[in-house]
Amino acid sequence: MRRHGYCWRAEPAQLVADAGLPGAPAGQLLLPAEGTMATAGITQNTEPAREARAAAQLRLAR
Repeated sequence: MRRHGYCWRAEPAQLVADAGLPGAPAGQLLLPAEGTMATAGITQNTEPAREARAAAQLRLAR
């Protein structure tokens, strides 16, 4: 489980780096992404993913 968590954390960091953005947003996007997956699993719908995407876009637009 720990290894999976490390890999999961590395992916957003790489996406942020590839986009030429500073490192801070990766960590700031990771926790909401984890919450989104948990909420989607509980509710069995994709609305949390749409909401998380909109929030991430707002965060990255700053």
